[in-house]
Amino acid sequence: AIPDPPPAVMGNAQTLLGHYARWREAVPERNSVVAVELGWSKGRSIRATRATGAVLFDLQTNEWSVSLDGSDLGVDTELWMSTLRGDDAAWRRLGALSVEGGAANAAGVEDGAWHLGLGEAGVAGACVDGFAITEQGVHPNEGLLLYGSPGLFERLGAQGATPTGPQVDLPMAETLVALGEDLFFNETFGGNGRTCGTCHPAANNLTIDPAFIATLPQSDPLFLAETDPALDSTQNGGRVFENPALMRRMGLIVENLDGFDDLQNRFVMRSVPHLFGLARTTALLPNQRGDNVELTGWSGDGAPGSGSLREFSTGAVRQHMTRTLDRVEGVDFRLPTSLELTALEAFMLSLGRPEEVDLFSMGFRDPAMVRGLNAFLFEGACNFCHQNGGSNGFFSGGLGNFNVNTGVETMTQSLPLFANERRPVDGGRGTNPSGTRVSLIANPDGSFGDRSFNSVSLVEMADTPPWFHSNVTADPDSGLANTVEGAVAFYNSDAFAAEFGAGFIDMSAGSIADIGAMLRGVNAVENIRAATDYANRSLAALLLPAPKVIHAARLARQAIEEAGDARRVLREVALLPSITPNFDAAILQLRASTAGPLADRRAQLQEALLRLAAARAGIVD
Repeated sequence: AIPDPPPAVMGNAQTLLGHYARWREAVPERNSVVAVELGWSKGRSIRATRATGAVLFDLQTNEWSVSLDGSDLGVDTELWMSTLRGDDAAWRRLGALSVEGGAANAAGVEDGAWHLGLGEAGVAGACVDGFAITEQGVHPNEGLLLYGSPGLFERLGAQGATPTGPQVDLPMAETLVALGEDLFFNETFGGNGRTCGTCHPAANNLTIDPAFIATLPQSDPLFLAETDPALDSTQNGGRVFENPALMRRMGLIVENLDGFDDLQNRFVMRSVPHLFGLARTTALLPNQRGDNVELTGWSGDGAPGSGSLREFSTGAVRQHMTRTLDRVEGVDFRLPTSLELTALEAFMLSLGRPEEVDLFSMGFRDPAMVRGLNAFLFEGACNFCHQNGGSNGFFSGGLGNFNVNTGVETMTQSLPLFANERRPVDGGRGTNPSGTRVSLIANPDGSFGDRSFNSVSLVEMADTPPWFHSNVTADPDSGLANTVEGAVAFYNSDAFAAEFGAGFIDMSAGSIADIGAMLRGVNAVENIRAATDYANRSLAALLLPAPKVIHAARLARQAIEEAGDARRVLREVALLPSITPNFDAAILQLRASTAGPLADRRAQLQEALLRLAAARAGIVD
């Protein structure tokens, strides 16, 4: 029942399975028990609430239990289960919950044959697809309070459940990743012509920036606010879909994180983050769970529903792919099916590095990179929020990401660039000053939120800006903006000091340059890893009994992009010029591998792999 998509290029099923294995190891008892956290859904809930809940459903015994912290609900509730049988979706009532003292607990046993599959049609029994809490007597289709859906790893585990534990094979993962990649770059979901790849193009490291935007034709769906009257704010009473000027100059897009009720005024403008390493960047610190179950978007609350990566796709369709500003489901767009959500999540989780970087074992050969590592760890205190250059905090043992107010928005507001543009103050996480996401109480400056933004990974930063939500590190006309070193230098700024205190970080100009050199080295090593992976997969495609020459060429071209990025980030500041010939040769050989006799293509790929290995050896031991 699952479609047969073309093989994935950017997505890597082996990477996905590695992340899944670590997820299993973290909680060994995970088997056929579905564990789902419930939260307020910006797109589904009938009213805002701080209430949270959790559901356990055993697919073998059909036993279920639910706990609810509903201190502000003020009503008795009931639990529902969303099921899929074939292509038909339905809600099934599990039981009532009496809220006493702000909390409720209930348990029961449900009849029926249930499974937790991938959402595909034609599977025997009904698939558990999600859970909801409603007021008693209210059907979820009439309005729900809390919602949550099992994530990809829960579905993979139950799909391959055996008496000795879940067994997920590579072909299943490859199919899901390939389907997700095809949907990501080609599916418009009945909307305005945009796809996920419109703002996350494969040709630009899954992000957009002013230089890339300038290469696009006017017919590109990125520019719908200029070309489609239904989405042009000047023809719709000032209701904003995009700000074309800031999109073109700064690569900023409009997000209605605080609801769609006031499109003229209640929106924020944010840069487009890349999607590499999402499996490593979305885990919340335990004390932050309750608002949402994963950290998505610049402020960590970018997904509707329970805030999961799975549900992020539904929010993206509603936000960016609508035909009109009315955003009527079934008219202006269609939401992804359960299988499509699963596949999209699989693709996104398969992107980027399979393992966390270990800075201490890299053994940098360049003296500036060695000094930069020491400064990163001590003088700049960077490792405190970016352990090993990732997005997780050192103080948490690297177990989770977190939000913090670094003063970036304060700095952004002071820039002349935004003085005459419609860019409301971005309040960061949440919809009110206390950061609980649920009550639309504005800050004195008119923004909504607690002013915090989540930490981002630095492993990929040198070749994949933007680095902050507003896509600025300083005045764009100052010459300091949009450089790796400029992003590091921000932490010496008055805006940062205003939040953390003067002298909290005080880096010398030399240390800033050295940290930049180290980050460039880390990025180049990651580029080489990715280029090597693409080249190896290209070679494997050519070694098949029936060689997949077109797919091999696509993989080789992606390897060229990665090798070119590595060369560029080092060249920009004249780092390690002696290894440039290795990059040059690898790129030529990868290009040659896309045409000619099979034996020659294979030989070119093998030689390219040797050159990439030599380049890496010139950066680290």
